[in-house]
Amino acid sequence: MRVIVTGTSGKVGPWVAREFAAHGWEVLGIDIRPPAQADFATVVADLEDLGQVYGLFARFRPDAVVHMAAIPWPGGAAPDRVFQLNTMTTYNVLQACADLGIRKAVTASSESAYGIVFARHPFNPLYLPMDEAHPLLPQDPYALSKQVGEETCAMFHRQVGMQAVSFRLGNVQTPESYVHFPQIQANPAAQKDIFWSYIDARDIGVASRLAVEIDGLGAEVFHIAAPDTKMTIPTRDLLAAHWPGVTEFRAPLDGFAGCLDVSKAERMLGFRAAHLWRRYVRTEI
Repeated sequence: MRVIVTGTSGKVGPWVAREFAAHGWEVLGIDIRPPAQADFATVVADLEDLGQVYGLFARFRPDAVVHMAAIPWPGGAAPDRVFQLNTMTTYNVLQACADLGIRKAVTASSESAYGIVFARHPFNPLYLPMDEAHPLLPQDPYALSKQVGEETCAMFHRQVGMQAVSFRLGNVQTPESYVHFPQIQANPAAQKDIFWSYIDARDIGVASRLAVEIDGLGAEVFHIAAPDTKMTIPTRDLLAAHWPGVTEFRAPLDGFAGCLDVSKAERMLGFRAAHLWRRYVRTEI
């Protein structure tokens, strides 16, 4: 089996590629620049150039594509550039898949799509924990680009029946990130807008592999996040202090439970995050 992974010089792509390679897949990584190091085949290409995308996909003939390349936050470039690159690379990847008969794709959306994270005019979620049905109300070009990416997946599924899955990722961590958790935990207010969520890049790799090994998913959207928060304060105490206006709770959120509902990914993908922060950070709680 063959898979193309985009964004393999970034934060998530290398871990996705390694997960597939470890399970016997032949991997081709694509990015605008070469990775610092890689134990899989890579090529430099511009995913905004549809001709380059067609050429590489046609030559490699993957069974699936995992598209992780993006500008990962609204301050990563000028606003129009963030929107343009994120939407056009997603469109080009899916268009090439549709035309070349590549039947499965996974794309990176974000919890930012709800519009709360970078909101110019802050607002409360309608309920917690948020599930994938919660309305998307973006106020910035990054969040909007992720909403458009999800709709692009849905369009290509309607057009050609492609399995086009979107992952709404929590705050991505890599193995070296956990050393910073004590400082993060000392200031809960700084991460209130992401509801203290996180997900290890290694777990994103596992979820990506599961999502292409399963058939019949259609154009589904999944939260890919840890089932707990990154805090040492119980979740209901965090919410009382930082989100007092939220009044509808659809689950108890006992202990350190996360505020993103991950049950859909557990149910449909068989995915549950394994790399939880307490494995890597000493804590008395």
